[in-house]
Amino acid sequence: FEPTYAPTLLACLCALDEFCRARGGRAPAPGCPRDALKLRRLARRCPLLQVMADGPSTGKKRRKQSKKSPEEDEGVEEKEDAAAALLDEDLVETFSRTCAGSLSPMASFLGGLAAQEALKGLSGLFAPLGQMALFDARE
Repeated sequence: FEPTYAPTLLACLCALDEFCRARGGRAPAPGCPRDALKLRRLARRCPLLQVMADGPSTGKKRRKQSKKSPEEDEGVEEKEDAAAALLDEDLVETFSRTCAGSLSPMASFLGGLAAQEALKGLSGLFAPLGQMALFDARE
């Protein structure tokens, strides 16, 4: 993967989840520029990007402060800029315009992967995927 691909894809999935929740389960309409703009805004605000931009966790909990100094505001802006650098705007645009569609070869691959993971879990011979798998089909 390219360095910005995985963070952008995760931000797109996070934004799609929020978009669908706000609109009663409706995905962005294929080719709709207005829905694409809304999804792009949601992707920019995705908390996953902020976490990835912060780098490895130090294990310390952050305290909420009601008043921020100008230096802290600058730090927040720098973090937002770092998060924005992780986001590939063209990929977000393509994702938003095509996420409601279904491609037969991709559906076949993902169905086979799901069936394989179900068999692993039921048989107990192998461990199923414990996290999440990203599938790159941009070619």
